[in-house]
Amino acid sequence: MSVEITIFPSPSAKGKLLDKMLNTDLEPFISELCKEKIGVVSCVSVKSLYPQKRFADLEFIRAELYSDLVIFDGSLEEDDCIKLGDNYACIRHACYLMDNVVVVSRTELPLNFIPNSFQTNVLPVGEELMESHQFYSDKICTNADIIRWLKKHLATLFQENRLPRKQQFKISKDSLSYEDIFTNPINIVECNDKIYSQTKHYLKNRYEHTAFISYRSYYYDNLCNGFNVKKLEQIILEYHKKINPNEAWKVLYYHSGSLTQDCLTEYRRWGLVNYIENIFKKVDEVWIFDTQQTTDGNSYWDSWFTQSEFISLMSIKESLPELCPNIIHFDAISGKFAPLTDLPQIPKELSKNLSVIMANSDIIYGDIVTFKRMCLLKYYVG
Repeated sequence: MSVEITIFPSPSAKGKLLDKMLNTDLEPFISELCKEKIGVVSCVSVKSLYPQKRFADLEFIRAELYSDLVIFDGSLEEDDCIKLGDNYACIRHACYLMDNVVVVSRTELPLNFIPNSFQTNVLPVGEELMESHQFYSDKICTNADIIRWLKKHLATLFQENRLPRKQQFKISKDSLSYEDIFTNPINIVECNDKIYSQTKHYLKNRYEHTAFISYRSYYYDNLCNGFNVKKLEQIILEYHKKINPNEAWKVLYYHSGSLTQDCLTEYRRWGLVNYIENIFKKVDEVWIFDTQQTTDGNSYWDSWFTQSEFISLMSIKESLPELCPNIIHFDAISGKFAPLTDLPQIPKELSKNLSVIMANSDIIYGDIVTFKRMCLLKYYVG
C-alpha cells in the first residue's frame, strides 16, 4: 500500500516554513497510522509543488486525480516573497469537485472560497469556536496549530476509510495527461457520491438548534434601550433552555465588520445577501432585532443589508417554505418578542427577478460578467 500526499504551499515566508514542517512530520506520522490500521508500514510520499501561475490550476487538478490527499495553504498573507492572493493562482471551480482536498490557513479564508467537503482548520465566517477548532486565537492560527489540527484530521480520515484513497478512484500519475483530466469525469463523479451524502448529513446537523440574529452592526457594542446583539443572544439561549433544558442551542450572528468593511460593488452586495440567505435555509430560527423607533439613524429598517435579509426571508417562505426558518420578532424598545408569521408576499414578477439576481450574484457559482447585462433587463425573461 502506498500513500501519496501533494502539498501546494504558500510562497510566503510562513508558508515555506509550514511546507518544511509538513515534509518533515507527515511521512512518519502517516506511516504509523498505516501500521496501526493494516499492520504494515506503507510507502508514503510527500511532495510539494510550486507551479507556474500559467499552469497552476491544471497542476492542481492533476494532483487531485493521482494523489490520495492534496493539502493547499490558503493563508492570505503578503510579504517580500508574495503578493496578497498569489497562492490562489491554482484555485478554480473544478477544485471544489474533489473530496480529497484539505485547506489549511493561518488566516481567515476569502468569503467566496468554501472547501466543498469542509476539510479545513478555518472557522466559517462569523461562527464561534468549536471543539475541532480549539487552536484558534483572534482568527489567527500558527503553523504549529495547523500541524496539530492536520494530524487529528488525518487520523479521522483513516478511521473513515477515506485515506488511503481507493485505487479505482485514482488515475495513474504516469499516464495522466491534460486530456485525461477532461475525458475522465466519471472518476470524479464516482468518488464523490459518498462524500456528497456525508456533506449533506454534516450540513443538516451542523446548524441543528441554531438561531441567527439579523441586526444592525451598530448594536454589536452599542445599546438600544439597554439591549444589543450580545444581550439578545443571552435572551435566546435562556428562552430555549426554559423550553427544553436538554437541548443545547447555538446563536449565530456576524460581528461588526466580519463580512466586509469595504465600499461594495452592486455584485458584491448581492453576493453577501446570497451568502446569508443560504445560512437562513439551514438554521432553525431567525431573530429580527428590530430597532425601528430609534432616532439616531440606526433603525433596523434604515439599512440596505437588513432590508435585504428580510426580503430574503420573504422569498424563502414563498418559494421554499420547507426551508424557511421560524422568524421571531424582537422589539428592542419593549424588550418583548413573538413569532412573526404575517410576512408580506412578494409580487410574482419581483420574485422572479429576485431569483435571477440571486442566481447570478452567487459568490461561489455566479458569473460576474453576466451581472451588468442582467441588471439592464427590466423584466424577467423565461
